[in-house]
Amino acid sequence: MKKLLIIGPRAFPADFVGTSGVETYVYSAVSALVQAEKELEVTVLTRTTYQEQVVSSTPLERVQVRGLIALPGKILEAVSYSLMASIIAAFSKADVVWYHTAGMAIGAWIPALFGKKIWVTIHSLDWQRKKWGRTESLSFRISSEFIMRVVRNGELFAVTEALAEKIRQISKRECHVAYPGIPHPPHLDHHMKRQDYLLYLGRLVPEKRVEWLLEFSATQGVPCLIVGTHGNTPDYEKKLRQQYQSKYVNWYGSAIGQEKWEVLAQAKYLVLPSELEGFPITILEAVAMRTPSLLAHGILPSDFASLPLIETFEASSQEDFNRVLKQLLHKRAKRRPFSTNDRRVLRRYTWQRTASSYTAFL
Repeated sequence: MKKLLIIGPRAFPADFVGTSGVETYVYSAVSALVQAEKELEVTVLTRTTYQEQVVSSTPLERVQVRGLIALPGKILEAVSYSLMASIIAAFSKADVVWYHTAGMAIGAWIPALFGKKIWVTIHSLDWQRKKWGRTESLSFRISSEFIMRVVRNGELFAVTEALAEKIRQISKRECHVAYPGIPHPPHLDHHMKRQDYLLYLGRLVPEKRVEWLLEFSATQGVPCLIVGTHGNTPDYEKKLRQQYQSKYVNWYGSAIGQEKWEVLAQAKYLVLPSELEGFPITILEAVAMRTPSLLAHGILPSDFASLPLIETFEASSQEDFNRVLKQLLHKRAKRRPFSTNDRRVLRRYTWQRTASSYTAFL
């Protein structure tokens, strides 16, 4: 029986307030892995403060969840959790220690010293996130690059080819691609209809550039629904709420489970102004609900970006963001049936295929 120990997700499964795409990725990938590999046992090390907030937890066969107490504070929480989890991993019976995000892998050298095989899945370049100060960002970058270069008894993975190429340049070693998959949403009331609102769905953090959508909504008189809560940047959310009190802006708060799928199903467009993404899980969820999406050009793989539900704008230009969004609102959203080629593309993005990207290295 192979044993896999996971470090990185704040809670498991991903149904808690403040969840992110990382938690969704971990849960979905683990579900597919244990289904594909009957001789696999998984332990997920989470953080107690988040694990206690999980709304519902249907146990997965051969998957155990263990919450760890981490020190409070933006930096202290990440560092203390990573080091504590890494020490536990070093003395565990795990065959593979699987880290998620470059930031959480700062302790990967510890189990590596004890001969453990290491996997690191990088979802984005963590040190670029605006929640970190200059010193913090530099420290995370140096430590992350050190881990990528030095921990040789393992594998590096990234959630897109573009991100994998950046990791190859940094680490001077191979980085494999393990795309996320399209989810299977629950059955919703077939009487639900599309509404006129633009939807933002995600954490309220600076790199997401939510203010672009809020400014557009207020100046153009277009309703928008803001669904999500802050990560470790409460001041950013507070500033947004104070600055954008337009009658067109609806601050919804968090939505998880069935509620999340309902707001997605009824949105006219899912809008993601973000400048820093790996492969946004929300876009995959929108495709599953046949909801058109707008996001920055260059984030998605080219084949997925070619789907009729996907629209893009020039990543660095708020002017282009406004231009494209105006155009979209003046034409009918693309909701034609998927073509044969579209379906061929969609078959490349399944959680079963994600799992196979990892099982090859078990």
